[in-house]
Amino acid sequence: MIGKTIPQDRIVNTTGRASDSSRRPGGVSRTCPSADRAPVAPNAAEAGSHRGPGKLRGFSIVLAVLLAMAGAASELGRGESVPPRMLAREPALSSEVGWASWYGHPYHGRKAANGERYDMNRLTAAHRSLPFGTRVRVHNLRDTRMVEVTITDRGPFVEGRLIDLSRAAARLLGFQRAGLVPVRLEVLPGTATSGASD
Repeated sequence: MIGKTIPQDRIVNTTGRASDSSRRPGGVSRTCPSADRAPVAPNAAEAGSHRGPGKLRGFSIVLAVLLAMAGAASELGRGESVPPRMLAREPALSSEVGWASWYGHPYHGRKAANGERYDMNRLTAAHRSLPFGTRVRVHNLRDTRMVEVTITDRGPFVEGRLIDLSRAAARLLGFQRAGLVPVRLEVLPGTATSGASD
């Protein structure tokens, strides 16, 4: 056995391992001793741990925005059904119940009983006896809507009707199409309740 030549493929390399290509199927090159190792897959939990909280934070932000939008929409809906000017509740001096109608063309632009030009886009009304300038709160008895108007004209002159509202007031009370609606009138304080009726 002495003097026997050692085969080249049994020479030990610098890593201390025999570079026996016959022991490694495919004959991996000696210059890449680690090439025969499969790459270690990162731990799934560790790999995703730095992204998990970010996803949760993103979801929380989106949820908060949606809730805020829902609240805003809800507030907007309430504001449209009951305009801000209709929310004030002053104690009434007196009240009466009856039917309300409204008038627009051809009276728009004509002189009203108080001497001013009638504007159907303003919150005004005609009443047979309340003094001009009287502020009246009108409640729609079919729902919760109400509006405040100022008496500037005389009327209505149809039996069974209590007050004739401008088109703008009728629109806010929701009866512009119907033409008639049962209402309750409340005379507000700080306005004249007696005086000239013409």
